[in-house]
Amino acid sequence: MGKTYFDPWQNPTYPQDVGMTDDEVAVGARAASLARAQSPGPLTCQIDGTWSLDDPLHADNFQTCMQFRHQHVIGDDEPWTYWQLIDGPLIGPRPPVPNPPIELIDWAVRAHAGTVPAGSQIPVIPPVQAGAGARVWSVFAATPNYTDPSLPFTKQPGWNGWNLTMWVNPLGMWPLKGSYALRLTFQGQFRLSSLYVGVPIPDQIWLVAAQHQMTFDNGNTTGFAQMDDLGNFLDLVTDPLPIGLDCSNGLYISMYFDSDGGGIANLSANDPNAYAEFGYKMWLADGTLVSPAGDQAANPDKGLNTGSNGYLFQSYINQWIALTKIEGLFDPATLLIKPSS
Repeated sequence: MGKTYFDPWQNPTYPQDVGMTDDEVAVGARAASLARAQSPGPLTCQIDGTWSLDDPLHADNFQTCMQFRHQHVIGDDEPWTYWQLIDGPLIGPRPPVPNPPIELIDWAVRAHAGTVPAGSQIPVIPPVQAGAGARVWSVFAATPNYTDPSLPFTKQPGWNGWNLTMWVNPLGMWPLKGSYALRLTFQGQFRLSSLYVGVPIPDQIWLVAAQHQMTFDNGNTTGFAQMDDLGNFLDLVTDPLPIGLDCSNGLYISMYFDSDGGGIANLSANDPNAYAEFGYKMWLADGTLVSPAGDQAANPDKGLNTGSNGYLFQSYINQWIALTKIEGLFDPATLLIKPSS
């Protein structure tokens, strides 16, 4: 008897499958499955339940699909199409959209634009809502050495009296959602006379919209990084900055190494998502040379290499200098799902 099928949506059944091997039955089942997949009826993704009515172009990434295939004992050389069998359990009604986690329901301060008006205060961190999980500090940007401890740091002396500005690319950050607070961690043996963070103006990437001064040890504007007796760097952590910054255009961190400090900074492995510029002496717009340049960390112009507003940053490098990680205070729900890279 010929191996035929009554309808394209029907799997091989008796007596048509008489004499067919298991592999031939599987091939026939997949052929019928492919015919169903090409039909105009609604489909549902076997992996995450997405309906074709909601997302006609839905597609999972390669790694997710391969993991599904292996979990269901599908050979790597078999056809990709594997929709639900017609004689299996019917697709139930679409479940209702669940309510968002309680932390994400209400309004919260996520970003602050412009300078803080005179006489006003930077907004305090909103209290945790009743029933929500406790907020947690999470690293959303760090040196390559943080994720791969086998990469060595470089201890580099001679940073006394230097200005340093770092820009961290948003491609190296997750999540980009504004956190409730921000803090930085440094390593080395030096003294920071001043430290500022800010985000660039979108159409003027070298200008910072509003700079926020970071402090240490409950309000001190000067921070001391130190080593232990064995020569290991100790973490210097800033006080939390109680606002959220929109880092979709990156984040600037500007600092000045005091000339009387130790002057030893920790340099990371190469990182294409980190850009550091630094300078010791400065040429003013009229050509006057100022050496040393002194503390320029508070200057909102991070492009001081054009001559229009001065010329300070003579050197550039794709490394993290002194700074090792950036942390944000987040609701746990914000950190549930990290997109695949």
